[in-house]
Amino acid sequence: MSVAENSVITRASREWWTRPDDERYLTLDDLYRAILARAKESRVSTIPNQSLLARGSGDPGGELYLVNEDLGTLDPTHWSLGQLATISRTPAKWIREVATVPTGPAIAAHAINLGLRHLADRENVQVMSQPATPGSARLDLRCIVGPDYGRIYDHEVVRAVLDANEDGRWHVPAASYQTKNPKRATTLYASDRDVFVFLVDEKNPISIHVDGTVRNLFRGFMVWNSEVGHHKFGFMTFLYDFVCDNRMVWGAREIKEISIKHTKNAPERFAREVRPMLRAYAEASVLDVETKLQRAAQMKVGTSDEEVMDWLRRHEFKEKEGRKIVETAKAEEGGARTVWELVNGGTALARSIPYNDDRVALEKRVSGLLRAAA
Repeated sequence: MSVAENSVITRASREWWTRPDDERYLTLDDLYRAILARAKESRVSTIPNQSLLARGSGDPGGELYLVNEDLGTLDPTHWSLGQLATISRTPAKWIREVATVPTGPAIAAHAINLGLRHLADRENVQVMSQPATPGSARLDLRCIVGPDYGRIYDHEVVRAVLDANEDGRWHVPAASYQTKNPKRATTLYASDRDVFVFLVDEKNPISIHVDGTVRNLFRGFMVWNSEVGHHKFGFMTFLYDFVCDNRMVWGAREIKEISIKHTKNAPERFAREVRPMLRAYAEASVLDVETKLQRAAQMKVGTSDEEVMDWLRRHEFKEKEGRKIVETAKAEEGGARTVWELVNGGTALARSIPYNDDRVALEKRVSGLLRAAA
């Protein structure tokens, strides 16, 4: 078996490049405590649109805020102002630009009020707020969403990771500068709008033996969430060759991903589906994974190209697509008869696809072939 470079996961690298120091955490416990404290300070209320009144000063660049009889004064964050603009059907870019001119904040407030009362799709909204400063009567508006928004809390996600990592085998990927600058090296992040965790098991490699060659792979996973509606909950698992200093995951394969929109049933789905899945993945025996991959490496699906093509067709690969996988497997692996060779050929083929969504879709379908060997 030749060593083929498989797909590259860039998600953690994008997070690593863009996160400021105050969004970086050194341990899961520190991350959990911070976002749990934030959630405890927050208040969630479902209120009528018309109970919110936007107000703005007459000065350019002045205050733009909301008032509610029960909640008090709410200062929108950059994120929640965008949500408010969407609900009131007032362009966010226009609100931010007009607020910089004389009487602009007052004009923006008037437009928001008109939208909330006459253009909003729903009569009620759900708001999440917390004190702007400790003991302050003024509140930060963390988010404003539809009344049926199903919140998966960020701290619940991190708690699930902590519970699944009781033996401590999962940790931040190693980096050459980790001792000198651990905050730069970390892959544990949280902001006012989301949380992201990337952990690996580097001490328990999975060894695959094919034709006298030994290939060591490692397991990793990422989870992400936003309790304020910035994006969906996501959980991705994968095998990989190595993680470089800028957090690019190289040689990734058997990529599996589940996502949950924050709809009404999202919290129940997270508890029912994701928590057990995360624990099962985290606690899975390395020997079980090795056995599965070894079976894939050895399992022949045909003795000719046509038999292999028939097998790929049964797994919903079209004729042209299947031919390319077979050709690429031969070039990359020296053969196209086993599941392992076809998976490596398919992921190598995916690298030639210019559009990220199409590339990831093919990678996932190809990695799914490994399940045929289970």
